[in-house]
Amino acid sequence: MNTPIVRLYVGLLLLFALLVGFTSNWSVFDAEELQADGENKRPLLEAQQIERGEILTVDGEVIATSTKKGTGESIRYVRNYPEGSLFGNPIGYSFITQGNSLFERFENETLTGEENEFVSLIDQVRGQAQEGSDIVTTLDASAQRTAMDSLAGQASPGAVVAI
Repeated sequence: MNTPIVRLYVGLLLLFALLVGFTSNWSVFDAEELQADGENKRPLLEAQQIERGEILTVDGEVIATSTKKGTGESIRYVRNYPEGSLFGNPIGYSFITQGNSLFERFENETLTGEENEFVSLIDQVRGQAQEGSDIVTTLDASAQRTAMDSLAGQASPGAVVAI
């Protein structure tokens, strides 16, 4: 056998093994860390393809809803907050550019319909689109408005506590 060709073959085989090893380590074993990275926008892009559930107050007022944008393969759901910043402190936000915060992040699995992976897999096999579940909070819309109106003229930041 030709010794230089054998050395080249072994070298290429070793480099290929290193490539497979490092790629597997990054994409399989460190996948959760990669997905949790704040710079990784892929989970947010994937979440935009799912109609998130509505967030409602205890008296039935809609705090957050998803609006369909685009057609065909480019359908995206954009989060809307009908009450504006009224419920911003307890609810937070869900935007592609900033990510999720507060309640939107804490209840992300329920809002995107991922709380039960087994059902999600069965729905994918059936060809059904994944859809989020609605959540009713314990927030009271009239109490929130009263609190915000009471703090409206304050020169310094404040808080309202209801017991």
